This record gives sequence, C-alpha cells and structure tokens, in this order.
Amino acid sequence: MPNTLVPIAVCVVLPVTVVWLTTRMKMNNDKLRSEVLIKAIETNKDIDADKLAEALARPAKTERDVLFSRLKRGVLFSVLAVLCTILAIMVYLTDFESNAQNVLALVAAGSYAIGIGNLVVYFVSKPHILSEENKSAEE
Repeated sequence: MPNTLVPIAVCVVLPVTVVWLTTRMKMNNDKLRSEVLIKAIETNKDIDADKLAEALARPAKTERDVLFSRLKRGVLFSVLAVLCTILAIMVYLTDFESNAQNVLALVAAGSYAIGIGNLVVYFVSKPHILSEENKSAEE
C-alpha cells in the first residue's frame, strides 16, 4: 500500500492540483479586472469603458514573442534531453540492474521530441514572420 501512494500522488493529485491552481489564478485575475472596471464606471460616468477595458486587458503576445518563446523552449528541452541521456548512460555503465536508466531514457525521449519540435517550428516560421515584419515596416 505505501508503495502505491507516491505514484498515485505524482500521477493524479499533482497534475489536478496544478490545473486547479492555474485556473483559480486566471479566474481571480479576471474577477479583479472586472471589479476595477465596475468601480471606474460607477465613480466616473464620463469614462470610456472600452478604452479602460483595453488598458486592463492582458497584453497579447506578438508573433515575434511567440517565435522566441519557441526557441527558448526548444533549447531548454534539448539541453534537458542531452543531460538525461548522459545520466542514463552513466547509470547504465555503473549500475546495470537499475530502473532509473529506463526512466531517464523515457524523459530524454520526450524532451528530444518537444525540443526538436519547437526548434523545427522556430526555424520554419522565422523567415515568414521576419518577412511580414519587413513588409509592415516598409508600409
């Protein structure tokens, strides 16, 4: 029984808690924004509610920001994959009967997939986004 509590906590309770906390944080932020809008409208009748709502809205990421976040994510996951691969090889060479090498190899494979995927998307979309920026700068 004690051996099954840790995997259940890691695989079930932890993801549910993370999703619940992020959802709660977003809902709380939206509630605070709406309260500020309501107070501003109540105190000043001449205020433009659309401009105030636009000022309080979350800033939208530009295509350039999304592009560089993909690059950052790709590099981070690729480095993580290389480190996990090195650790898996070290575990294999030192302790052949260990289960840690399988876990490290699995984490490395997933990290390679995510990292290389993000890097491919970055390098494929980079020329397109830069050419659009150059066109809009010329106009």
